[in-house]
Amino acid sequence: MSLFFIYILAKKNRLIYIPLAIVTFLLILYYPASIYFDITKQGVFLSTLETNKSEVFEFILSLTLHDYLIVLFSFFILVLHSYTATQLHSFIRNKYLTYIFLVLFSYIYSINDQISLNLFKIHNLYKNYSNELNKIKDAKNQPDTWNIISNEPSKETIVVIIGESVSKKYLSVYGYNDNTTPFLNKINGRFFSNYISPAGFTALSIPRTLATSQNNIINYENNAISLAKKAGYKTYWISNQGFIGEHDTAISMLASKSDYISYQTDRDYINNKNDDFKLLDIFNSINKNHEKKVIFIHMLGSHPDFCARLHNYNVVFSSAYGKNFNCYLSTIHKMDYFVSNIYHTLNKNKQEFSLIYFSDHGLKNSSHDIHKIRLIHDDTHQDNFDVPFFILKDNDQRHEVIDKKISGFNFLNYFSEEVGITTKNLSNNRATQRMVLSGEELIPYENLILKQDIYAIKK
Repeated sequence: MSLFFIYILAKKNRLIYIPLAIVTFLLILYYPASIYFDITKQGVFLSTLETNKSEVFEFILSLTLHDYLIVLFSFFILVLHSYTATQLHSFIRNKYLTYIFLVLFSYIYSINDQISLNLFKIHNLYKNYSNELNKIKDAKNQPDTWNIISNEPSKETIVVIIGESVSKKYLSVYGYNDNTTPFLNKINGRFFSNYISPAGFTALSIPRTLATSQNNIINYENNAISLAKKAGYKTYWISNQGFIGEHDTAISMLASKSDYISYQTDRDYINNKNDDFKLLDIFNSINKNHEKKVIFIHMLGSHPDFCARLHNYNVVFSSAYGKNFNCYLSTIHKMDYFVSNIYHTLNKNKQEFSLIYFSDHGLKNSSHDIHKIRLIHDDTHQDNFDVPFFILKDNDQRHEVIDKKISGFNFLNYFSEEVGITTKNLSNNRATQRMVLSGEELIPYENLILKQDIYAIKK
């Protein structure tokens, strides 16, 4: 009703009507996204600024029929408002306009605080983003400040695989009912069952995992790449996530510290949808070099659209929770095969190696239908932070599941052990209260929403 009154008033002046129609049109297009994402959250806002064409395209394709019907209905209402307002405007007298102004005033007053608050939040988010970009730019030329106590590397090759959107609860190695990780179920290694990511979005999580931070302030110069170099390793970064944007992001800045960098998607993401398996060819080429090396592999993994991530890999599950969820489980099965391929290659070459895997964040189920699952990004649920973390070595003697509480903020403690470095910069206390970045604040992990799903009951 309020929108209808606004259109009647706007008909008195085209300078008001035309901008109003444009804004309404844009809001209608934005509405489906607003159902699943809150633009005033730091992670969503940052992801929006750093997105690429393919992610936008895939998001549009991932919308349900219900979402599209809402958009079409909204367009119909927009046209109806415009037409009806035109017909009625000539019959409305000034006294009626007075009543309309009162209704509008009441409406605007009721929503004014929320609109002002959201605009203020967005303004602050962009301001903080700009400041962070300046820090990233400055950090590119800043030397590290690692204070090394000892340096005794023992492994020839270290591989760090960074997964995407993989929730721990759906890996059978951690107890999920379906056999999503047949290789990991049997292989010897250390599997950490109580590891959490620092944030619920890639752009926020990876920098806080791979670089030191204090009170949510990231020290970009002290990172895993520079630490590996201190140990005498040559560093490689190969990624299936595109190099995007007109300027560096935190992740691309960290990657730029490597001796060798390869992005498989670059800017033409839509026309170059590379399979994660193509990263294996680059890995095999690098691995032929007989040198001490650390290879970082950034997968596209289980990033939505899940079915698009499979390429020629089969959908190997047929649960009752929908095609999209079956594709998601299959992307985890594919990740398991990806890891096994790298492990067997290293083992076949009789290399002394450490293979480390962690996912940047998990996903939560946003569906209220118990017969359907819709997994999305967020930072309010524990599911968004519960991710797999495991380390496989050439000399592992047993399969060990470790229930110790670990935060992604302490990832570098474990990484430093694998590269053989002891440094004063890293805290030895890994059992401190685990904090996560939710919204713009660090909060205890235990304060997040815990949701037990009937389809995710462990054995």
